[in-house]
Amino acid sequence: DFMYYDRKNVVPDYHVIIDAIKIDFGNYINRNEAVQFVIFFSIENLGKRPIAINNITLRAKQETHQVDFNLEGKLTNSGIIAKHSPKDMIIKSGELQYINELIFVTEGTLNRRDKKEFIRKSEFIAILQLANNKILHVKINHDD
Repeated sequence: DFMYYDRKNVVPDYHVIIDAIKIDFGNYINRNEAVQFVIFFSIENLGKRPIAINNITLRAKQETHQVDFNLEGKLTNSGIIAKHSPKDMIIKSGELQYINELIFVTEGTLNRRDKKEFIRKSEFIAILQLANNKILHVKINHDD
């Protein structure tokens, strides 16, 4: 007996979509030689399993090189960056979360004139480390 298997309707365990609402860069005022990456984004979990995020790294990838931005903290209501970890950020299956307060940082400096060109030429990837030690690389959808 052969069983018909419908591959089109199979829901994967992990299927995450990230859409950037706003991307901005600047030199980090509180630390010399550091670039601050500010991003407002939404994470949608279309997989059948919930995802519990332990850590997030953002990667800006260009033809010749890539830059990783590590989570520095969370922007408070008073505009201060407080230490923060995304531990226990849980996104259930079929759920969408809007995230607008996380700040990411890397070493280096960025010329103000190069900022728009850097955003336009980069492909942004979120590296999500889950509580079960799985690592998901998710392309961030954004408009130039």
